[in-house]
Amino acid sequence: QAFDELSSPNRRAAYDITLGSTLGDSPGSATPQSATLSHTEDWHPGQGDRDYVETVCRRLGSQEADKFRRAQQRMATGDYGTAYSTLEELRGRYPSEGAILAALGWCRHCMSPADPRVLDKALEWVDLALAFQPDDLLALEARARILVAATDARSDDAVRRLLRRVPTNLWARNAARAFAEQQDSSTSTRSGVLRSLWGKRK
Repeated sequence: QAFDELSSPNRRAAYDITLGSTLGDSPGSATPQSATLSHTEDWHPGQGDRDYVETVCRRLGSQEADKFRRAQQRMATGDYGTAYSTLEELRGRYPSEGAILAALGWCRHCMSPADPRVLDKALEWVDLALAFQPDDLLALEARARILVAATDARSDDAVRRLLRRVPTNLWARNAARAFAEQQDSSTSTRSGVLRSLWGKRK
């Protein structure tokens, strides 16, 4: 159903209008005005993974492949606004390509990482990527990283989902370890409070 909606230009336009009415603007409409990287981040979907990038490029035509590589280069330099615009052009030709959708979500997040409204829009892109390609590892990682950066309650589950697919992912392992330490600390604090209250009652 999602493919039918986005593969037709008219239906895709209707989708963007509908989404814009609920979120304030469409993830597929004009490029967001904020094009400045708001926080330090040295990762993006495809960063350091030439095989992934080239596999995506082989699925695209030669001209579109060049655009995807340019978008990768822009993300690598922190120019997420330009990368977003380039990826938007590609989405018009490949509305169900998970790599493009996941990168759009990551760019959207990186342009305004502290804005809760942007979080919803970024996740909209990444979740759409996973709807088309549920096992896309970099889409899974993009979703987990976005949620962790936003300290969202769903981040723990997202990290665990990524680890189930890629147990060797170092970032996910570190994030999972941090969650476990936070939980242990919280448990210890609650135990200490209870012991203190019990002592006062006695």
